[in-house]
Amino acid sequence: MAAPILSCPTEVLHYIISSLNPFDVEAVAKTFNRTLFNVACPILLRHKPWLDNVRLMTGIFPPRRSGDFLPSFPGHVPVLEPQWSTYDRGIPGTDYTFESLGIRPATQEYVASSPPDLRSWMQLDGSFDWLKPLDERMQDMWEEYVGPFGESAPGADDVVNGIMEMAKKLDLVLPDGFETFMKSKELHYRIPSCMSWYFELAPIAKAPKALDGGAGGYVVKFHIDQQSFAYSYIYLHPSGGHCVFVSRVDWCEEPDADLSPSSQDERRPQSQEEGEQEEVADELAVSLHSLSFEEYLATVYYEQLLWYGVEPFDGLKAYVAHVYRPRQ
Repeated sequence: MAAPILSCPTEVLHYIISSLNPFDVEAVAKTFNRTLFNVACPILLRHKPWLDNVRLMTGIFPPRRSGDFLPSFPGHVPVLEPQWSTYDRGIPGTDYTFESLGIRPATQEYVASSPPDLRSWMQLDGSFDWLKPLDERMQDMWEEYVGPFGESAPGADDVVNGIMEMAKKLDLVLPDGFETFMKSKELHYRIPSCMSWYFELAPIAKAPKALDGGAGGYVVKFHIDQQSFAYSYIYLHPSGGHCVFVSRVDWCEEPDADLSPSSQDERRPQSQEEGEQEEVADELAVSLHSLSFEEYLATVYYEQLLWYGVEPFDGLKAYVAHVYRPRQ
């Protein structure tokens, strides 16, 4: 007896499969059913570069399960590192009700998925249509840290152009939206930070072997903690893929940093117990944060809006609905 789903019109099957995350689309395409295969394959082709990149990047920067995050792609991508640009792992903000965020109340705390499944419901195409302006209250608050609205871009034109020219010479592919965001005097202003991170672009640099195990990549520092406590980088691989990682090492200032546990003695407070020393050393290492540049920006944007307790809007509600789940 044929499965009920096979009796659906092709248009309905396309709608259903298109709403799945890329790994599930891949699983459907691997079935032996010709109808499902024919519908899934064209959809999978759009996702294949992303899937290949995810597998490559999680191999170079193996995620380590930690905290109370949940995996968005169970069995495919493990929980990434805690996001250092936010405080809370549950839904931030103390003034929200479940109803205002459009989700059902739960007896257990809601916790975030990591990495969040953004691709099945957001248009991450470099246009940044999802990146809405801050309200007047937030603009006034954020101006103290980044200056007047529209005053400057994260990177001067010559720096951005220099990175683009260097990437071309090295046969590297910069992320979609990189030039648009880095040259914009407005887009970066819309992403606040409860820990006063700011966007500032540094020239492209070769990734040392200590960072990527000799994979031959390059890094671009672009998001910085105000106290230089941590830095976010775009990692560019010769394959054309990329990811975003966070590190407490400034790889522009310490390109030869050794992150092995035995090398961290000088960084560890001598008063700490051995277990605490190992934790400090671990925090100095590289943490895979996001699977793409725009995913990083979207995650930071929505998490910060939640932390500041902004008035819920459609995009924010959709983010919460797709990213947060009751703790199991």
